[in-house]
Amino acid sequence: MAKNPEVKVKFSVFNKEFNDGMREIGRESSNLRKEFKLKESQLKQNGTESDLLKNKVNYLSKEHELASNKVKATEEQLAKAKAMYGENSTEVERLNSRLLDAKVREQQFANELAEATKELADQEDKVKQLSKTLDETGGKMKDMGGTLTKGVTLPIVAAGGAAAKFAIDQETAFAKVSTLLDESSTDMEEYRKNVRDASSDMGVAFGEYSEAVYQSISAGIDQGEAVEFSGKMAKLAKGGFTSMTTATDLTTTALNSYGLSIEETDNVMDMLINTQNQGKTTVDELASSMGKVIPTAKSQNVGLDQLSTGYAVLTKNGIATAEAGTYMNAMFGELGKSGSKTDKILREKTGKSFAELQAEGMNTADVLGILQQEADGAGLQLSDMFGSSEAGRAAMVLLTEEGNEFNEILASMGDVAGATDAAFEKMNDTTGQKLKQSLVKAQNAAAEFGDVIAPIIGKAADIVSNLIGRFSNLSPTMKTSIVVVAALAAAIGPLLVVLGTIIQSIGVILPLLTKLGALLKVVRVAKLALLGPIGLVVAAIVGLIAYFVHLYKTNENFRNKVNQIWNKIKEIFSSAINNTIQKFNEMRTKFTNTANQIWTTATNIFNNVKNAIMNPIETAKSTVLGIIEEIKSAFSNMKINIPKPKLPKINVSMEKNSWGIPYPKFDISWFKTGGVFTRPVVAGNAGFGDVAEAIVPFEGSHAMRIAKLIAEAQNRLSENLANKQDGNNNVLVTVEASDVIMDGRKVGSITWKQVKEFIDRDDNRGQKFRGE
Repeated sequence: MAKNPEVKVKFSVFNKEFNDGMREIGRESSNLRKEFKLKESQLKQNGTESDLLKNKVNYLSKEHELASNKVKATEEQLAKAKAMYGENSTEVERLNSRLLDAKVREQQFANELAEATKELADQEDKVKQLSKTLDETGGKMKDMGGTLTKGVTLPIVAAGGAAAKFAIDQETAFAKVSTLLDESSTDMEEYRKNVRDASSDMGVAFGEYSEAVYQSISAGIDQGEAVEFSGKMAKLAKGGFTSMTTATDLTTTALNSYGLSIEETDNVMDMLINTQNQGKTTVDELASSMGKVIPTAKSQNVGLDQLSTGYAVLTKNGIATAEAGTYMNAMFGELGKSGSKTDKILREKTGKSFAELQAEGMNTADVLGILQQEADGAGLQLSDMFGSSEAGRAAMVLLTEEGNEFNEILASMGDVAGATDAAFEKMNDTTGQKLKQSLVKAQNAAAEFGDVIAPIIGKAADIVSNLIGRFSNLSPTMKTSIVVVAALAAAIGPLLVVLGTIIQSIGVILPLLTKLGALLKVVRVAKLALLGPIGLVVAAIVGLIAYFVHLYKTNENFRNKVNQIWNKIKEIFSSAINNTIQKFNEMRTKFTNTANQIWTTATNIFNNVKNAIMNPIETAKSTVLGIIEEIKSAFSNMKINIPKPKLPKINVSMEKNSWGIPYPKFDISWFKTGGVFTRPVVAGNAGFGDVAEAIVPFEGSHAMRIAKLIAEAQNRLSENLANKQDGNNNVLVTVEASDVIMDGRKVGSITWKQVKEFIDRDDNRGQKFRGE
């Protein structure tokens, strides 16, 4: 039955879900092993024995749980097989074998877990017992430690502790990178030194730089190029306002998705910076969105330059970066979807799909222009050509100004070389960044110092551990504790910085340090030796101090290296201080100059404002005063006589008509003798008001009086004319009051010609009368 092919097929189908589950358990187990190995590698650098055991217990617990699940699943599958194929079938036999293997594996994990749990419990018990002993011994001696020289101990311990922390942090960070390096072809120490040097050059902390190297190698960058590649990511991060890991993720995504070589890295970076410059976005915002759109764009042959241009145009026109990515993803997807409305139009108009048009060199704006023509012909909007509003909105914005804006920015993507370097230099040339770079260099120099003395620290730890081993079987945690005690003891000598590095690496022992410090000054070595292990430890420490001093004095290479590193540290801090002072002076000078410029500008602006306000006021004031003076002058030269005409007299009498009926009769006596006004007057609607005037009767005695006056005036005029003849008998006429205006014209200009003609005629008549 088992040999029947049909049965084999059925059995394979029967086992498919079960086998899939087994493979999933296998993958989880594999991942657990990798995580366990990575953490174990890190703990070996700076963890304790207890930490290593806890990591192992945690790992075995999870593996045992997976093994139990595997046993349970196999048992359930076996029960199903028995029901389907029978107890004695080959299928059941196979599953029985697999169940047995699963149970054996489960038991192995159970045994390992029990053993590791016991080791952890024993280790923690030893630590507690020894901690109690040390606490009691330190309590008895605490009164003897108060006189330790604070002026020497505290500064050196602080410096040593800081150096230790930098060294430990860098070891931890590099341990992660080392898991990806090929140990057979890589000098780990040289690689770490290269990372440290690059960290100093770029002013980026060692931990952040190491993480970027790890991400680069994980993304497929060759380990030999990863350090230099990460240096470029540091530039992109600073110029694009983001972190190195974010810059690395975005750049490697673009390189891998578009199948670009590492030589294209600079061009990719420059396009991202140009997108930031042309649009209203940052590389940091692009990193959160671009990775989701790149696969869609690449599938339709849309290049990174066009995608970057799309982000620039959309964000420039007010669409947020995240929404811009969503809109373009929808648009590219719909343009490339076979059978969509846009796809049908493109195939009808060009005979090709969107992806084919892109491959032939037509850009996105050109394609959208074809759709726009179709929409115009149908009396529709371009957005009506798309099924989703997001795609339609993206198309409308990208085709702004008939695509001119898109094409201009797209053209700039071909001329972006150096954009990242320019942005980096601007961001890096600040006081804050220079100070940060100095601090990074100082941290790396301190860590380098820790690398130099690490072998000596190891030897010291071995000596102390061997001495303690003669009296008790202590755990690795307590061995490390003794090294910490040695670091405090060395506070009396110039090399405390060497042992001070260990103090910061063992946080669990720090509370004991002040209690044990009293051993360092007053207790004699011989007497302490009688007290047990602590006495021998301190005695050994005294010997180690002498050894370190001797080594410094006699070992030229060690002494030169220590002096070299110390001088480097002093040089870095000196440079940082000098740069700070220089920047402060520059800032002070700029502030003073700026303040003076502001004061001068403010003064000028105030004076201009004052003049702008006061000058029109003064001008208006002068104008008004002038007008007032003219009015006053006009009124002072004008004398107005208001006539007092006599009112007519009204008489009322009673009359009777022919029937004898009385009725009133009104008789009005008018004063109609006229009058002459010798000065300008205004009387109702009569008169001109600006010349002498008269009310003249045309008949009666008053008319004769007026006629007589006119005749007398004429005679006087003739006499005057006779007296004003020149030698040629020409009459000289002078018209006075030439400023008198009549009908808008001067009286003199109106009358002189008529007067002259009249005089000429009169003169001709006189000549004829005299017979001349």
